[in-house]
Amino acid sequence: MSMRHLFQGANAVTREIFLKRRIPLAVSWSLTHRCNQKCLYCGISNHSCAELDTQKILNMIEDLRNMGMRWVSFTGGEPLLREDLGQIAAFSKARGLYVSISTNGRLVSERLNDLLCVDRVKLSLDGPRDIQDTIKGEGSFDKVMEAIELCKKNKIPLCLECVLSRYNIKSIDYLLRFASERGLKVIFQPATEKILWQEELNPLAAPKDSYRGAISRLMNEKRRGAPVYNSLSGLRHLYSWPESKSIRCSAGRLSFDIKPDGRILACDRIQRNFPGAKPSGVRDAVNNIPRPLDCKDCWRSSQVEFNLLSSLNPEAIFSFLALGRNGSE
Repeated sequence: MSMRHLFQGANAVTREIFLKRRIPLAVSWSLTHRCNQKCLYCGISNHSCAELDTQKILNMIEDLRNMGMRWVSFTGGEPLLREDLGQIAAFSKARGLYVSISTNGRLVSERLNDLLCVDRVKLSLDGPRDIQDTIKGEGSFDKVMEAIELCKKNKIPLCLECVLSRYNIKSIDYLLRFASERGLKVIFQPATEKILWQEELNPLAAPKDSYRGAISRLMNEKRRGAPVYNSLSGLRHLYSWPESKSIRCSAGRLSFDIKPDGRILACDRIQRNFPGAKPSGVRDAVNNIPRPLDCKDCWRSSQVEFNLLSSLNPEAIFSFLALGRNGSE
């Protein structure tokens, strides 16, 4: 990321604070709940959801861009299962947006051309082969390795995302060494207490003491220059998991989530069953969605970092800029 992106963000934050306007600066857009992988800590593929057609998505992108959207992250499920992802990404780039795509890597070799225009690909890697394949299914590790090599060969910027669980809590050294050797950064977050999109307890959730030991280790490694994308402030926040901790939340002010059927939410994690946000118009939806009040359970690292960034936290700003200086950029 660049100073231009930082300036755009600072401008939006200033307008939101002083003019009290809701500005969809950063949008996380789940294009589909379909997934070609069964991760042990996620149940999203069990929740079918209608999907907007291509033109409706492009129309929403145009409307959100006119309202101030500058950064969009396409997620899922697995977004590469959408045959129109390349068209959606190219349209977004043509509108001057910073575009990132989160993927498990299994379809990167087939859909590489659709990724050539994006600003960043986020690949999910939780550890060495045995751990990765245990958590995410046989062959997952090899597909991520293939995706990394293809993206680097084609100069597509990358970062890695790791969910810390009881299975990989001792794999931090491996992940940081792996990332350092390839000029990448890793963003870490905890496995949730319940399986994502389910009500049952998550068997992968790490014991509190070992988890906090891992976060302390990451903070020390970050200070030594290890390729940890999380800011120190972000890691301090994550250290409190699973006990509640307040953070100044940007959800519904500067950041929004969109579901596959077009519903616009302040935060998908706490409003995923909220029925009233499907817009008669994008502006109406953005301006009238209820905001989370005094949320104390934010553990999604990308949201934590954006919350800190939009609060003008110096450590978060430094990490934001440092990602742009990543060797894979």
